[in-house]
Amino acid sequence: MKILYIAPEYPNSSQNAAQVRSNNLIKHLNANADITLQVLSFRADNGGGVNISSDINICVLEKNVSSFKLLVSTFFSIKPRVFTRYNEPEALNKINEMVGSFDPDIIHIDSFGLAQYLHNVSTIKGRKVILHIHDSISLLLKSHVTLWNLSLKNIDRYLQYKKVAYFEKNYYSAAACCIVDSDNDKCHLLKLNDNNNVKTLPLGYDSTLYKIKSIDEQNNNVLPSIVFTGNMSSAQTIDAVSYLINNVMNIVWNKAPDCHLYLVGAQPSEEIKSICNASKNITITGFIQDMLDYLNPSNIYVCPLRTGSGMKTRTVEALASGCTVVSTSAGMEGIDPDVINEIAIMEDEPDLMAEKIIDLLTDENKRKELGRYASEYVKEMYAWDNISSQLVDIYEDVVRL
Repeated sequence: MKILYIAPEYPNSSQNAAQVRSNNLIKHLNANADITLQVLSFRADNGGGVNISSDINICVLEKNVSSFKLLVSTFFSIKPRVFTRYNEPEALNKINEMVGSFDPDIIHIDSFGLAQYLHNVSTIKGRKVILHIHDSISLLLKSHVTLWNLSLKNIDRYLQYKKVAYFEKNYYSAAACCIVDSDNDKCHLLKLNDNNNVKTLPLGYDSTLYKIKSIDEQNNNVLPSIVFTGNMSSAQTIDAVSYLINNVMNIVWNKAPDCHLYLVGAQPSEEIKSICNASKNITITGFIQDMLDYLNPSNIYVCPLRTGSGMKTRTVEALASGCTVVSTSAGMEGIDPDVINEIAIMEDEPDLMAEKIIDLLTDENKRKELGRYASEYVKEMYAWDNISSQLVDIYEDVVRL
């Protein structure tokens, strides 16, 4: 089987979640298919190394304009803003050229930003095209709009939500198959247009990296603690941190005043620093080399996300590492609902979430039991070799259409 895999960034084993996902999928697919990778990037180098063996073609796009200019120029456009970022004539020409010369059985378009090529590239029409968007972007944007108070930023979010929903409703059916991370995203896309052929493909994780550390390997300086990870500058993480500290940890600290909270992740925003500066019980780590210093069975991983869609990489990694996970329903999205109560504690009410955390702080056996079962389950279900096998099955189904 010949696959043309079109990605917006270089696959990489140690960068953002999208690059890590592409890297692992392509690495495992190499054993079953002839893959050519077409990268559309804003940089001429690979940002740290491409850890795959496929043929790689590079199309370097023009430097994108500033965020302010992009906001102004796209405010009244009928297209979603992210389309403007990747709508480059050179990119369209390069893809046309690759489709013609490689003659693939499957064209795998990765990410919503490249979805515009379903109709903008003439040679793709009539081909077997898979659109791997991971999340329903309209569902993601809607969750932001309905949560926060009205502001100019939210008006813009609402406009983007309507533009994206229109595109998802009217254009996704042009793909032979759309792939998302969770059943919730799948149901949303089918409600928009029941002609969409939507498949669910969960996130994977590196089973050689995220695993239970032995007691000797664990960092004894951070035990026992509450941990939350993520990009500390993203809007959903900032909202989650504010909610965690003001609505959950204030209750926990009344009963367990020595309990420490670690916020682990790069680029902490000024807003997060401001929220946390007043407490000696909070450490903002910034970027760290080894996440497993904090993701270990003696700690409690709390995921207080209230917005977003699709599976959360941070949750899968915490479960795989043997942490006891206490999460909102948003943080557990994509995990099989039939097993959630066996591998984690899900709670959306802040006072009840605080009670569960307090109970776990003094129940080491329950923490270890939940963490051990969670790690075993995630290894069985979400290791990359399993996920890539499911993707091959989707390819084969599409080829037979």
